[in-house]
Amino acid sequence: MNNKTLSQNKMQTKKSASKSGVKTKLTKKMDSSRKVSNSNLPTKKPISKNDLVSKFQEMRNADSNSTEEAFDLYDRLETVSLIDIIGRWHGSGFKTKHTMDGALETFNWYGKEFINTENVHPLVFKGWGGKLFTVNPSLMPVGLATKIPSTNLGFLTPIFLLFRFLFTTSKSKARIRMLEFRGKTTATMIYDNLPINDVFRKVDDNTLMGCMDFKKMEQPFFFVLERD
Repeated sequence: MNNKTLSQNKMQTKKSASKSGVKTKLTKKMDSSRKVSNSNLPTKKPISKNDLVSKFQEMRNADSNSTEEAFDLYDRLETVSLIDIIGRWHGSGFKTKHTMDGALETFNWYGKEFINTENVHPLVFKGWGGKLFTVNPSLMPVGLATKIPSTNLGFLTPIFLLFRFLFTTSKSKARIRMLEFRGKTTATMIYDNLPINDVFRKVDDNTLMGCMDFKKMEQPFFFVLERD
C-alpha cells in the first residue's frame, strides 16, 4: 500500500467520523425536543366511568359551559364504532356559549338517522303532528348560524315548517367513517357537500356526545344524541 492510498483512507475515515458525529448530535437534539414536547402535553386525572357519566349529566343541564370544559369531558369519553351508531337518534344541545346553541331546536330539530355507512340523514326534523322529515343540509343557513346568535328566533319555527318542502330530501346527505380526531379514532359523520365532520364519543350505550368540526368555524359546536 503506497502513501497516496494511506492518505486517502485517512481522509475517508475522518469524513465518516464527522458524519457520525453530526448524526449523533442531531439524534440527541431530536430526543431532547421530543422530551420537551411530551412534557408540555396536558395530563388528565383519571376519573371513573360512573363519575364521568355524572359529570356529563351535570354539564348537559348547565346553563353554560366553556369550550375548554366541554373538551375536557369529551376527551375522556370512549370512542364509538360504526356498528354501534347505526339507527335513529334524538338530538339535543350541549351549551358552550356558541352562536349555534339552540339553533337547531328553533327549527324543531329531531336528530339524525344512520341507515348504514353510506346512507345517513344528518338532519331530521319534526313537523306538525309529529311527522319526521329529512332536510338537505346544503340548503340550510349553517354558515350564518355560526355568526349570528340563535336566541329569540322561535318565531321562525312555523315559517320553516310551512315552507319545509323547499328544504326536504329523501336522499342520503352524509356517510360515516372511522377517523382520528384529538388523538382518538372514532365514528365520524362526513357531510357530502359541506366541510363538516360530526365526531362522536360514547357516554353510554344509548348516549353520544358529538363535536361539530366545521372548517369555517373557529369554536367547535357540541351536541348530544340519544338512541330511539
